[in-house]
Amino acid sequence: MSRKDIKYRCKECGYETFIKMGKCPNCGSWNSFEEIGQIKKTFENVDFKLKEIKSEDFVRISTGFTELDEILGGGLMKGSLTLISGEPGIGKTTLLFQIALNIAKEKKVLYVSGEESVLQISSRIKRL
Repeated sequence: MSRKDIKYRCKECGYETFIKMGKCPNCGSWNSFEEIGQIKKTFENVDFKLKEIKSEDFVRISTGFTELDEILGGGLMKGSLTLISGEPGIGKTTLLFQIALNIAKEKKVLYVSGEESVLQISSRIKRL
């Protein structure tokens, strides 16, 4: 186990670090750090050759709009993030709600918005 895999927490203020320190830089207390455990690795590097990857290996989810699916190479790729941008008022939210409703017929959907309140989202989806 590497030193970088161990995390420490100050007993006084909760400050966390990967380096065991004598004095907490947050609250100033001495000898207050305790080991809180080993950090779990979330992924591993995998070596592969691009020619070994088959396009059939990519799971695509239909948006319910043939033309959009065609633009996206057969639909939304499972596990990917697709960013939709444009000027205000051109229908991004309406389009995404319609796509979400189509996908929700068979799968779970998570809608994330950085600008709209819950009230705005609720009122917009009720219009559909």
